[in-house]
Amino acid sequence: MAAVHRPQGPALVFIHGFLDGAAAWQAAAPTPLLMVVATHDTITLTDLELAAYEKALQPKRLVTIEGGHFAPYLSKFDAASTAAIEWFEQQLA
Repeated sequence: MAAVHRPQGPALVFIHGFLDGAAAWQAAAPTPLLMVVATHDTITLTDLELAAYEKALQPKRLVTIEGGHFAPYLSKFDAASTAAIEWFEQQLA
């Protein structure tokens, strides 16, 4: 079995997408995980993102953003960035 790289640092923010498979997130625990997921994403596929989130270990937080793939970067940027800021403030406190 290949060695798994465990991220260093107190917080991991993953906005709108994820690496191939939830295994990486399980291996990364207990590194905090924030996933900001668009509800109608047809590029990174919302259902796969939600499945990965379910498999990830704690601590974790899910924020859903109404819209397609680019909504967190464009029309819903305020909501997505606020969620990320709050997550960092909580995890880095």
